[in-house]
Amino acid sequence: MLATGNPFDMAVLGAVGLSIGSFLNVVIDRVPRDESIATRSSYCEVCHTHLGVLDLVPVLSYLFLRGRCRHCGAKIPVKLALVELLTGLVFVYIGYQWGLSWTGALVLVYSVFLIVVFMIDLERSLILDKIIFPAIIIAFALSPFRPNDTPDEILEVFWRSVAGGGVGFGALLLIYIVSRGGMGAGDPKLGAFVGLIVGFPVAIAALLMSFVSGGIVAAFLLITGKRGRKEAIPFGPFLATSGLACLFWGNDIWDWYIDLF
Repeated sequence: MLATGNPFDMAVLGAVGLSIGSFLNVVIDRVPRDESIATRSSYCEVCHTHLGVLDLVPVLSYLFLRGRCRHCGAKIPVKLALVELLTGLVFVYIGYQWGLSWTGALVLVYSVFLIVVFMIDLERSLILDKIIFPAIIIAFALSPFRPNDTPDEILEVFWRSVAGGGVGFGALLLIYIVSRGGMGAGDPKLGAFVGLIVGFPVAIAALLMSFVSGGIVAAFLLITGKRGRKEAIPFGPFLATSGLACLFWGNDIWDWYIDLF
């Protein structure tokens, strides 16, 4: 097992996370366009020149190239570097917190799905079935597998996971039905995934956090005139962010919420 907190191990995990983040950018850009993520090498979106090794070093290439394509000078979206950096930091934190344990591996997988969903929904207001359904299946299938737990503990964790998924899906499905399109059809599915990975009752905290943060941002956008009253604001990024926070610190967040009362 990886020793948590070891600086060398954290550096290795960070490098792996940056590389995974680079791959996630390919997924985020190509999957919504139904493009292959495996058969075509990376290319500039403007001049369509295939990119070499010097163009694809996570974060560093963006900095050295000053955010522009080496071939045509077109601007490189800053979100590419941000996704790489975020994924690297997430990997470092998970390694520090859980090491290369079963729990750490699960959290890594779940975090990757949340980052992808966050970015696609933020950019395109879409939560794709081809992303969220595999995420749900993996979360449901793997939740009972806890090598160091007793059968009773495994069963408890499994039912908490299922209950959390039910709460996340049911609450957002109800809102979707009542709002008549005010919420996207993908949001209840994302709610199911978040509920499965954080379990019950932490799923309630994740939902509350997403509602509050979404409401604050929506109010700010309306007040500043950056969004009109009839312009939809994707809910997925708020739920994905809350899900990631609860995945990391769910019990502490839930305890803090309960202490308020």
